[in-house]
Amino acid sequence: MGKPKNTTRNIKITPMMQQYFAAKETVPDAILLFRMGDFYEMFFEDAQQVSEICDLTLTQRGTHGGDPIPMAGVPVSQKENYVRRILEAGERVAICEQVEAASASKGIVRREITEVFSPGVRLDSDSLERDRPNYLVAISSDIQGSIYGLAALDISTGDFRGTQAEGNVLLIDELKRLDPTEVICDPLDEEFLTLLGEQLPEITYGPARSSKAENEFLELPTDDDLPHALQGAVRLLTGHLQAMHLTRLDHIRPLERYSPGNHLILDATTLQNLELFRTTDGSTGKGTLFQLIQRACSGPGSRALRAWMRRPLKDCNAIQNRQDAIAWLLDEPEIQEDLRESLSQVRDIERIMARVVSESANPRDLANLQTSVSVLPGITTLIEKADGTWLQRLLEQLDPLTDISETLRDALTENPPVQRTDGNIIRSSFDPTIAELRELKTDGAKWFIDYEQGERDRTDIPSLKVRYNKVFGYYIEVTRTHLSKVPEDYIRKQTIANGERYFTPELKEMETRILTASSRLLEYEWELFVDLRKKVASHAARVQRTAQAVGALDAICALADLALENGFVRPEVHDGIEIDIEQGRHPTLERLIPAGEFIPNDIQLGEDHGSLMLITGPNMSGKSTVMRQVALTVVLAQMGAWVPAAKAKIGLVDRVFTRVGASDSITTGRSTFMVEMVEAAEILHHATDRSLVLLDEIGRGTSTYDGLSIAWAVTEDLHDRIQARTLFATHYHELVHLADTLPGVRNAHIAIREWEGTIIFLRRLRPGPMRRSYGVEVAALAGLPDAVVERARNVLESLESDATDPRSVTGQKPDQPQMDLFSSERVDPRWVKVEAFLESIDPEDTTPRQALDLLYKLRDLL
Repeated sequence: MGKPKNTTRNIKITPMMQQYFAAKETVPDAILLFRMGDFYEMFFEDAQQVSEICDLTLTQRGTHGGDPIPMAGVPVSQKENYVRRILEAGERVAICEQVEAASASKGIVRREITEVFSPGVRLDSDSLERDRPNYLVAISSDIQGSIYGLAALDISTGDFRGTQAEGNVLLIDELKRLDPTEVICDPLDEEFLTLLGEQLPEITYGPARSSKAENEFLELPTDDDLPHALQGAVRLLTGHLQAMHLTRLDHIRPLERYSPGNHLILDATTLQNLELFRTTDGSTGKGTLFQLIQRACSGPGSRALRAWMRRPLKDCNAIQNRQDAIAWLLDEPEIQEDLRESLSQVRDIERIMARVVSESANPRDLANLQTSVSVLPGITTLIEKADGTWLQRLLEQLDPLTDISETLRDALTENPPVQRTDGNIIRSSFDPTIAELRELKTDGAKWFIDYEQGERDRTDIPSLKVRYNKVFGYYIEVTRTHLSKVPEDYIRKQTIANGERYFTPELKEMETRILTASSRLLEYEWELFVDLRKKVASHAARVQRTAQAVGALDAICALADLALENGFVRPEVHDGIEIDIEQGRHPTLERLIPAGEFIPNDIQLGEDHGSLMLITGPNMSGKSTVMRQVALTVVLAQMGAWVPAAKAKIGLVDRVFTRVGASDSITTGRSTFMVEMVEAAEILHHATDRSLVLLDEIGRGTSTYDGLSIAWAVTEDLHDRIQARTLFATHYHELVHLADTLPGVRNAHIAIREWEGTIIFLRRLRPGPMRRSYGVEVAALAGLPDAVVERARNVLESLESDATDPRSVTGQKPDQPQMDLFSSERVDPRWVKVEAFLESIDPEDTTPRQALDLLYKLRDLL
């Protein structure tokens, strides 16, 4: 009872079902909503599928081939709601509309496919994420199949961009940066789609559709000299849109060709490890860097921020121009506040214009557009005196759109409805016919009130009422008590439980006049609205340019607000390689713990500080936090934003690599060790001396000596050949001796304190190696049973006394074995207090008198 059987001449079907089958054949991969009067009906497997998705009652309509036909329906008025729910389930939807009135048809009503939607092709902005583009990506390859072209279109905003990627790895990286909702490719390569599905499981994949209409041609705005693979992707996208009945695309911007290498590259692994948009558990909320900076007031502003974070800049001048804009806003707090207030009144202009151009915008959409553009002159005035190239260029792009604002203001009522059938769309002052019809309707309402009172007086029936419903129209209602007083000219219409309903010729005549006026008013208002919408659509390019400018301004205001609220500072971004961060902080982590508890740290890399820092320290001490905060600081700095530090100098970075944490990949059959090695290989093959590399342990999942050997060789290659700025956190303490033979290697450790038989993490990065691992101690803190801890201590002692030290390759003598905090040989607790006391003193801020007082306190501690 699922799919329709083959419609051969041996199976008798009704004309309506013949029409349904013909429509379904044109959209076999979509759920077909078939218009029948006031409902959209679905049949066969479509009905079964939608009944599950939308929790609809599954019924039957006739039979086909002897089997009942499953059917489910939704009201026409609820179309958008149900289409949204079907799309969110990852399905495509086709709308088959009645294209002629039933009264005008001599036979079956003519129906046609008028709209086709898919997860990546939708204009219903209410259900789209405000801060995320809704990309449909088309993928095509060159003749050899080694280079892929990607054409990405967000039809809801007009954002259209394209690039090429060499090989599967770079293709998947770029797809993860784009974060599309839907991907199409043709021909459909099952092996390739399987790979994509494993790497990006949340995306809908499928073949591209193509139009069979030879006389139709849709052209997207592109250059003439596109490379082969990208040209193929654009052609694929064009045919797909045409087949989906999308031909009104004036809002789409010219193709923006880009190369990932023109920006700071953040590959898929780095996006995940730095938790830029999603935390490690998949959440998109608290804990991500984007959630912290997302302070934009408008949809275009939110999406601009996301784009800036996905592709930070790699040009000092461009970065400094954004910094200058932020600095000006921070120097002009009143202007910044007024701008934020004005921007908060701006609706999602880009997405409204997409609906205007596609002729799906409703009256409320145009009212929201008018509200938005009405604040543009004020915004323009606020930034006219701005300093800096960035804001001046933005001002040139910002069209006040006063003509559009005035046209919409003059035409639309104060609060127009969403539905055309609700009326009250066009002002009476805008058109004399509207005024006349509305006056007739208004006077008619007053006439019925007067008529009711007149009939009460004439008949002496005080409870007489004049009422209206859609079934009977206007009528006079009289209760049983007063039926004897009903005059002879009343014509009975209906008997009810407590009386009778009547009408009079006079009442009927007025009803006809009023209803005719109301109907004509609705029709004429809609005619004027459609003309108004077309007029606005003709300015699509102007409005979209302005929307982009508003989005950029909103984004820069958000970054200024971020800096002000969090005490961020302007970094010095330069073309050198030195990274010098004083009192750096982790921007998101410090917001998740009580104020003042985050411990800042200094980091120096490059130039005289060495290109590679080896960081040692026990688990949970904060090594990963320090490394991540450096990378996040670089990302913010190259976005043009302020950074969480007391002071920062950032030498431009071309790419951030992260090898942070790993686990088995069940879907690809890779072990933890293999995942680590693949990530390490990616770094060694693609890192440059301008890259920033974060290695949080390497060589796990194999034998100790194998792991150490690999970590050793990787460190040497990063230092000798690549010379990338590298932060390498490791538990292989043997590696610290590389600093004695490799001039660019520096050692650092995360300090801990021993206190009353346990350890305290100080979270401070200090120069020099940590000579002890404290692994057993951390295990005890984690709650391992005492017997297990004791056994681990004994095994450790045995291993340390018998093992051959791999550090012999450097000619160095091994350090003392790992200290055992559970042994009887403990540090005198007084010395622990002395150490803590000395660490709390800042000699630079201590006067001679204070120093003398401190000396007395130190004596007391002993």
